[in-house]
Amino acid sequence: MYRRGQLFLIEVIIALSVLVVLIAALFSVQTFSPPLDDTTLRQNGEAAISTMVDNGLMYKYLEDANYSYYTENEYILPPTNDTKIDVTTTIEGMLPSVANFKVYTQRYNTTSSSWDQIDIVHVQESFPSGSDLTIVDYYSPGFNGNFVQFKFQLFLWYEVSS
Repeated sequence: MYRRGQLFLIEVIIALSVLVVLIAALFSVQTFSPPLDDTTLRQNGEAAISTMVDNGLMYKYLEDANYSYYTENEYILPPTNDTKIDVTTTIEGMLPSVANFKVYTQRYNTTSSSWDQIDIVHVQESFPSGSDLTIVDYYSPGFNGNFVQFKFQLFLWYEVSS
């Protein structure tokens, strides 16, 4: 009788161990997702820039950022600026949900022969350490009679979960 109780206890312990191992294996399985393609990210970034150029948003944004930097002496256009919000919304709308971005806007300074950074879009975002960056550059040689050169650098990356 005593051995029967021990045998039953060992069977229960083994059964519970097997269940714990199976449950752990079940919840540790990672879902498969297709590899992320940097070419698609670049195409989406180029499409976002092209859309902003075609609808005039790019030039409005460059004018606002330039005015804010050189006239109002604000180094970053306020995030509540309507044009900056439209730029952010346009780029976000063209990217996959797992992608993120940051934009550096610069103006060529002929006096110092260098680029002055006049604005940052998504200033709160930091570049990821575990992901590749895709950079899409747009250069504007001037517009509306203004012959100042601007550089719009769009940094794109996929959010990598660890």
